[in-house]
Amino acid sequence: MIDVPPFDLTANPFHVLDVSRGTPSAALTAAYEHGLRVGRRSESELRAALQALRDPETRLQAELSWFLYQVPEKWAALMERLDARDYSTCSEALDDLVDIDRVNLAAHLCSVGAGSLEYADWAVAGYQTVDPSTAAPVIAKHRAAAEFPELQAAMLIPALGAVRSAHVKAVLHWLQSQPDPVNQMLAITQLMHGDDDEWFEAQEHPLTTMAFAELACGCEPWMSPALDHVRKEIAEQLALHREGMDGLVLIGCAGSISPVFRTLSKSFIAERDLLNVDLDGAEHALSRIGKMFHRLAALAEKDG
Repeated sequence: MIDVPPFDLTANPFHVLDVSRGTPSAALTAAYEHGLRVGRRSESELRAALQALRDPETRLQAELSWFLYQVPEKWAALMERLDARDYSTCSEALDDLVDIDRVNLAAHLCSVGAGSLEYADWAVAGYQTVDPSTAAPVIAKHRAAAEFPELQAAMLIPALGAVRSAHVKAVLHWLQSQPDPVNQMLAITQLMHGDDDEWFEAQEHPLTTMAFAELACGCEPWMSPALDHVRKEIAEQLALHREGMDGLVLIGCAGSISPVFRTLSKSFIAERDLLNVDLDGAEHALSRIGKMFHRLAALAEKDG
């Protein structure tokens, strides 16, 4: 059986077709045909990439799973190293990346067997610096250049959630390869906790809270019995209020989105007004998850 990485930058549709984020839609077919001629990828890979970039939902996930903020020359050089499985300078590359780009690289390293505690921490704690309201106008700019339909506000948060889940699976993949996954999980918790007691508050870092909650829930197969009650409470809160948690992120975007991107800003506000979810309950749930996080951090410090 082929071991398919749960998150793989080298399998991103933009990379498979060797096109930029602003490549016009009409040119994608030419890129597909060129890929067939040179034989760099299989026909099925190329076809899947072409279909992904033509569909609004899968294209958005591909955009969020790629390099939003890097110029082509920089990400092309980085991808050459990743294709060659040369990870010797990846720590320096992480220092140069920002926002979702940094999380993407960290998750990739965990996913392909080059993980470390530092990379696993970045793949989860890095969500503290991920800002959908900043990403949205960048995606819109690329789509305008590609003559692709405008970004729909209602699609952004679910797509980011799907990408986040892939990142968490990559970290779990690395954890499960470790001889002591529980202790490594506690070490990530301790690194994330640090001296900051505010990160888990719903209005401050909901994306980080949800990433951490998914990580804790995914540890079920090998979670220590002493920690299982913490995991169960986090899983319960996440299952009951996930939609509301996404709603809180959406509202945060409405308040801070770039003023030059008026159309999407109005769309965010309209989507906020249409939300039919228990936002108060979601905020309370995130706070409870944060308290569970503190309990895990305390256990990590005690065991340390």
